[in-house]
Amino acid sequence: GHWAGGPTASGKMPVSNHTIAVDPKVIPLGTHIIMNGIEYVAEDTGSGVDGQHIDVYYDSHYEALCHGLQEAEVWVIK
Repeated sequence: GHWAGGPTASGKMPVSNHTIAVDPKVIPLGTHIIMNGIEYVAEDTGSGVDGQHIDVYYDSHYEALCHGLQEAEVWVIK
């Protein structure tokens, strides 16, 4: 999209299977979570991320489409 390739809301460059976009009112930026056995870090926000919705960053649109929309348990670890 328009903002692809730039830094996240936290100022870091996004990393595939590491960076997630969150609603900072629900999960503060910098929070580490475990979801589906993978540790992610809340480093971004977005207009489509509201409430208990999380976006996982992928290097390509195709990878994101393959992941699709899923429901998962989320564990805050730090």
